Amino acid sequence: MRKESIYKCSLDGCEKPVHGRSFCKPHYQIWYRTGNPSTPDQRKIRHYCTVDGCESRVDGNGYCSKHNRRFKKYGDPHKLIFEQHGMTKSDEYRAWLGIKHRCYRKEEVSYPWYGALGITMCDEWLNSFVAFYNHVGPKPGKGYDIDRIDSYGNYEPGNCQWITHKENCNKQRRHNNK
Repeated sequence: MRKESIYKCSLDGCEKPVHGRSFCKPHYQIWYRTGNPSTPDQRKIRHYCTVDGCESRVDGNGYCSKHNRRFKKYGDPHKLIFEQHGMTKSDEYRAWLGIKHRCYRKEEVSYPWYGALGITMCDEWLNSFVAFYNHVGPKPGKGYDIDRIDSYGNYEPGNCQWITHKENCNKQRRHNNK
């Protein structure tokens, strides 16, 4: 038969029998993990994401998995991965997407006359349709195209405007298709 320990845990208020180093088993385990037996057991404390309104458990850096992923990728846990503007079916959005395709997608038919020649879109517009829309404004009507004022310049604020399709055709650079 095992003899009952007459010794109690050395922490104030704890009446459990000694397990090791003059601490009861729970306090001994905390001491073993943290070096301080009075440190609360971290496994029993619920940590919540530090983003206001988020009730998810912490994954890392004080954020839940969703906000931690945003923090690691963008440096801001609040940044939305996708802009929410509700204009994906608009003519302005299709114009913005068309610019991105002809400047950056090598598979695009018009890439040789844009991206291959070094014509790019400014970083602000490249990463945000809303920023593009705020600079160029709404399309005036059907039959209008986005145009670069300086045909050899980039797509950027101050170099883009809406012009009629006919004006755009008259302004085009001529390409040699040899």
